[in-house]
Amino acid sequence: MKNAIALMAIVLIALSSGACSREASETATQAATQSAPPPVEISTTTVVERSIQRSIETVGTLFPDEEAIVRNEVEGTIEEMNVELGSPVQRGQVIARLSPRQFELKVQQAKAALEQARARLGLRGDSDQIDPEQTTEVKQARAALDDARLKFERARRLIANGDISQQRFDEAEVNLRAAEARYQAARDSIHNQLALIEQRRSELAMAEKSLNDSIIRATISGSVSEKFVSRGDRVGVNSQIVKLVKIEMLKLRADLPEPYAPQARVGQEITFSVDALPGNTFRGRVARISPAVNEKTRSLTIEALIDNRDRMLKPGLFAHVKVLSSRPAQALMIPVKAIVSFAGINKAFVVEGDHVAERQLKLGARDGELVEIVDGLRSGERIALTNLERLANGATVSVRSQVQPAQ
Repeated sequence: MKNAIALMAIVLIALSSGACSREASETATQAATQSAPPPVEISTTTVVERSIQRSIETVGTLFPDEEAIVRNEVEGTIEEMNVELGSPVQRGQVIARLSPRQFELKVQQAKAALEQARARLGLRGDSDQIDPEQTTEVKQARAALDDARLKFERARRLIANGDISQQRFDEAEVNLRAAEARYQAARDSIHNQLALIEQRRSELAMAEKSLNDSIIRATISGSVSEKFVSRGDRVGVNSQIVKLVKIEMLKLRADLPEPYAPQARVGQEITFSVDALPGNTFRGRVARISPAVNEKTRSLTIEALIDNRDRMLKPGLFAHVKVLSSRPAQALMIPVKAIVSFAGINKAFVVEGDHVAERQLKLGARDGELVEIVDGLRSGERIALTNLERLANGATVSVRSQVQPAQ
């Protein structure tokens, strides 16, 4: 009887111990379950390989396709000014006029001098053509020469027969030489007077040119970007009147760093933006390349032509330039919003089962909302796209949706 009671006591103790043990285990499991954080719900996308247009980034400045400083060629006083800042002009259009009075007087003076020189030769009409032999002066000298030659020939026959003295023969010879000299002098006088007429005509042409130069005209078609003088100003020869620029076509001048110099090609496409027109992207093509690298800046200057018929762009604007490579290249790309950046370190979270692994990234070129991954990811890997601020290395995740990668 005592043995039976002892056995029952042992069984009851064992059962009680097992129940307590189960209760403690269940309590521990429940506590562990309550302390574990719930999985982070995320959307994912895939690392893709796609073709991108690589570019060289630099800065540049816009210049007018043509520009010219209009200057005056004669001295005078500005009597008329026909343009203001911004005025459009056409080549040959009258910009300003100098007071013409002094130039008109010089033209009149030159005309009078010319007519006087022509009158000395008896010229009429517009022609200056004349045969020197037909002028009175030369005719008289020619007649005197013929008479002296005739007398000399007669004296030579007479002296040969001994009919005259040597003195008379010598006189006839001297008279002949003098007549020849007077004849040549008469011809030279006519040629000198013809030359004087040419000189007077040149003086008249110069006076007329000065009168014409008192009218200052545009040398190119464009717009007035600077005005240097006003009505009433006295200007010397070669003074600046206005500056004209042609902006329907612009030149974008930029410098490429020396390592990129071999990649520059005529015809290469460029894109650029300017701070003055945010949100706008402009295009052009490389038209000229410097033949040498600048030894001071270690850069190569390129010049691109920009169509600016809408006149949105202005000369002098600072430009952020991308020179596009001629051949597209393959690159790994992910959305910019899949990257977490902190203290200069860029990282993304790769989905591995129900956890994420943190990867540090080396970034490359940006293409819109995508960025190139130079190192840190492989093509086809899934990465977290949302709730990045709640993720850490090894965090448990629950994939809510898969976003198709941009192509």
